Amino acid sequence: MARGSTCLFTRVSPFGVEGIAQKLAERRTLTLEHARQWLVHVGLTNPVDGIEGDDETISAARDSLAEGAARLVDELRLSLEYYAATEGAIPIEGIVACGPGTTIPGLMQRLQRDLGQRFELGRPRALAHLDQRTSARLTLSLGLALGE
Repeated sequence: MARGSTCLFTRVSPFGVEGIAQKLAERRTLTLEHARQWLVHVGLTNPVDGIEGDDETISAARDSLAEGAARLVDELRLSLEYYAATEGAIPIEGIVACGPGTTIPGLMQRLQRDLGQRFELGRPRALAHLDQRTSARLTLSLGLALGE
C-alpha cells in the first residue's frame, strides 16, 4: 500500500501469473514461454469457441486463468484485509496493477470485479517507448533498479 511515493505496507505473494503459466505448462506439456503466450491469446474476455487454436489447449488455458484469477483474488484479499486491520491504516482508494498479468485480456477486470476495488494500469514513463508486452515484462525490473 502506498500514499504518493511513500510505501505503507508490502507483502510478497507466493502466487502470481507465473504460477498460472506453470500450471498450464504442466497440464499441456508446454514450455513456460509457450504457456505464457497461450494465456495472453486466450484471456478471460472472449468465448472459448471463438478463439483460434487447439481446443484442448484453449480450454486448459481458460481453466488455468479462471483458477489462477480466483487464487490471485484470495491473495490480494488477504493483503487488503491484513493492511486494513493495522493501526493507522488509511482507506484504500484503488489498486495499481503492473507486470505481465496486465497483458492478459480480462484479468484486471476480473480482479477488479471480485475484489470490489478500482484497478488502474501502471506503466512507468521510462518504459513508454516500448510495446505493451515488453513494458509489462520489465516493470518489476525497473522498479527494483530504482534508487530510494
